[in-house]
Amino acid sequence: MDLGTFKILNNEYAKDANNVYFLGNIDYMNSRSGTKQFFDSQTFEVMPHSYLKDKNGVYKTGEWIMEIEGANLETIKVLSAFYLKDDKNIFNGYGQKIDKADLNSFEVLGQGYYAKDKNSVYYSGEKVEGANAKTFKIISDDFYSKDDKNVYAGKEIVKGADLQTFKDISGTSYARDKNNLYYYDGNIKNLGKIDEKNFKIFNSDLIKNGNEIYYSGEKENIKNAEKFEIIKTSNDDENILYGKDDKNVYVSRSKYKRLKVIENADRDTFEVMKKDIRYSKDKNNIYFVPKSLYDEYDTYFEQDGIIKMKGADKNSFVIEKNDFSYDKNSVYFMGKKINGINSAGFKIISNLNSDFSFFLTDNKNLYKYTVDFSSDNRTVKRNLEIIKKPKVDVSTFEAIKGYSDVHYRDKNNVYYYDVHNYASDKAEELIKIEGADIATFKPLGNNYSKDKNKVYCKLKEIKGADAPSFTIIWKDTGDGDGFIIKDKNRTYKTNCE
Repeated sequence: MDLGTFKILNNEYAKDANNVYFLGNIDYMNSRSGTKQFFDSQTFEVMPHSYLKDKNGVYKTGEWIMEIEGANLETIKVLSAFYLKDDKNIFNGYGQKIDKADLNSFEVLGQGYYAKDKNSVYYSGEKVEGANAKTFKIISDDFYSKDDKNVYAGKEIVKGADLQTFKDISGTSYARDKNNLYYYDGNIKNLGKIDEKNFKIFNSDLIKNGNEIYYSGEKENIKNAEKFEIIKTSNDDENILYGKDDKNVYVSRSKYKRLKVIENADRDTFEVMKKDIRYSKDKNNIYFVPKSLYDEYDTYFEQDGIIKMKGADKNSFVIEKNDFSYDKNSVYFMGKKINGINSAGFKIISNLNSDFSFFLTDNKNLYKYTVDFSSDNRTVKRNLEIIKKPKVDVSTFEAIKGYSDVHYRDKNNVYYYDVHNYASDKAEELIKIEGADIATFKPLGNNYSKDKNKVYCKLKEIKGADAPSFTIIWKDTGDGDGFIIKDKNRTYKTNCE
């Protein structure tokens, strides 16, 4: 990184004279053609709505970086998240030219989902078939619109909707007219007549109409909607919601936006824990809602979508990071008890480059804990292994923070975590680095490390390397490595040579 030319462009991107950085790391573009190349830092620009540009092209960011093919770099202009234009063409957010769009009359409406020209109307970059551009108006920026004949949800006609009274319900995906309630999630749903006296909006997904509760447009099996109330909701991607009526406690999570009864939960004493909304309790039990990250592994969940932590002690219960928790008797991962580890002295040392593999300690041992999911036979396998070789000092064992958690130390030694046995023929994964100085040892990245006297690659000492001047310079080297390794005497190859 060249500090003299380093410039922050926004909260994600920065650049210097040599490189472009995304969230602190050197970035490259991966186009639809599958080719990879580094951005040109001299001409790199961040454009509105997640578009990028350099001397070689215009790009849309997302799950991958996609090139807007055929765009004129001199005249390209971002109109909204879904539309761009240059001196000859209109492009949609998928990197495609919009066929027959009229350049001179094209305009973006509202926040940018809808647009029109003198001939046509567009939604999210695609044509709304049959819409009258001359009379077209947006009702809400995200979903709803109308012309002189129809109401539209996205590109779809809302059949039977009343043109004069149709309106969106602000902050939700619901809409209404004088007769009916509607919901749009890519398809429009007519939810029937509105009970004006018993109509209530709980949040953006949850709504009451008469004695029916709807969650994301689906009718819920709640017998007494009049008594239903929300206990607590999260405002993050997990979108966890707790509610109750006069008989039951309910939970919903993430993409499964359906309210499920928490079996045998005591509604009068039920409460959500303050540290983490995924944990709750009543006078009888502690409950845990797994993250949506694991939704594909259905066998992990209890049938009601929440895990009852049987036997957990409410008075001594502690919520830890990385989905761990413990009480005076046991340690738990994602709501399930880990047999064979003591809660006394329990610590999470590090996750081993995985959400499902960890080094843990208690007051006796160092452990490797792994959880393996099989999507083929829909099973979950858990394994707790005591690390016996090498024997570490449990009370002082810790990860040495660097570019990745592969280096550890205790009061006696420095260790390298060799998960693939790349560096040694030894059977164990945790291996002592012979002669390393504990106090000055420092990971450098790319498997390199050093102390005040020596330089190492994995377990191997690099003979003759000058430790005080040894460094890794991260930059575009032109060969795809993205870094230069050197000391005051020489430049090194990236494979420890």
